[in-house]
Amino acid sequence: MKLKKVVSLLIMSLLFFLFMFCGKQVIAQSTYTVKEGDSLSKIAKKIYKGTFHWSELYEFNKSIIKDADKIEPGWVLSIPSKDALKKIVRKFSDDTNIRLVTGNNYPPYTGNDLPSDGMITEIVKKIFSEFDKKTEIKFWSWKFGYDACIEGKFDATFPYIKTPEREKLFYYSDSIYSIIVNGYVKKGSGINYETNNDLRNKKLCIPEGYSIGDCENELKGIAKIIRPKEMKDCFDLLVKGDVEIVASNSGEAEVLMTKQYGDRNHFVSLDKPFSKLELHLIIPKNNEKFYKYLLEFNQKLRKMKRDGELAKIIQRHLLYFNALTQ
Repeated sequence: MKLKKVVSLLIMSLLFFLFMFCGKQVIAQSTYTVKEGDSLSKIAKKIYKGTFHWSELYEFNKSIIKDADKIEPGWVLSIPSKDALKKIVRKFSDDTNIRLVTGNNYPPYTGNDLPSDGMITEIVKKIFSEFDKKTEIKFWSWKFGYDACIEGKFDATFPYIKTPEREKLFYYSDSIYSIIVNGYVKKGSGINYETNNDLRNKKLCIPEGYSIGDCENELKGIAKIIRPKEMKDCFDLLVKGDVEIVASNSGEAEVLMTKQYGDRNHFVSLDKPFSKLELHLIIPKNNEKFYKYLLEFNQKLRKMKRDGELAKIIQRHLLYFNALTQ
């Protein structure tokens, strides 16, 4: 009888151990196969009952996901356990570092494939290197980085122009750099731009997250505005004839026309630009504690302008950019 009890206890202990061990392993190693129509927000909602954990899923799967806005059906994502999720959340809420986010594919201003990660990134890095905290810069997709900044996962993002919608949500730094936004058309299109009425019923491509300034609202009732995800998509649509005009700053357009299509002579810019805009660092208004750093950022930026250091950084990047597009 005693032997049976001992055997029973051993079996129960073994089962309990297997349950606990295997259960934890399953949680730690659970996976999700991406389905058609999925996004990180949708997956987070299914698993965690809330869309706000999409950024933790992205951080946990960065070896697979290069752009948080682009996931493919069939990808197998690792799902963080509750403990792993807490560690990632703590990382985002760490007050010991300054957390910044920017995007890629915006030459010559920012991109982790550019020298010093781009002109604006180098300027921002230089300024924050003089602060009393360590600075961390992440390269995320523009939409996800912008949204994550609003959610408080980052202290600031850059470079952005002023729009009425953004001004409700963000504080702006002083201007870091000015850009000219032009309209680009296929050579021989016959399109001229002197007044907004010249663009009536024309298909104008402006990627998501981009703005052409005050004239954009005026053009909404005149031209048909198309908004794909990236500037490259706009030029692809222009080549195919699916749009007639692409709105882009000259820097980004020159790189795309040269690298993507081999010959920028296939395109011409309209005689009149859409706007002259300023690029800024922006911080969410719900992050009041970071406002003091914005004031300090402005002071250091003004000093860089007075000392000529800003001009030297800009000139170096423009020289590289000009060589790249010849």
